[in-house]
Amino acid sequence: MNQSISFSSVRLRVRVLSPVDFVIAKLRRGIDVDLDDALLVAHHHHISADSIQASARAALAASPQDTALFLFQKTIDLFCKSLTSSAHQRM
Repeated sequence: MNQSISFSSVRLRVRVLSPVDFVIAKLRRGIDVDLDDALLVAHHHHISADSIQASARAALAASPQDTALFLFQKTIDLFCKSLTSSAHQRM
């Protein structure tokens, strides 16, 4: 699922994040509007909490050590719980 779409020309290069990478970027920022966006994209693209957790682990492993990473992990954990509970409610 970690595919990106890209377009290049001489003066312009555009890359579009995969849906799971977009969700991770939104969760990294962690403000309410981003969490809402992440939930919408996760539902629309049927992204599982497990996929998000795996991508978050990869992002954390590639990140320089920082105290903000603890908050990011907590945001991921809470988001995945919310995603799982909202998925059950949709059934």
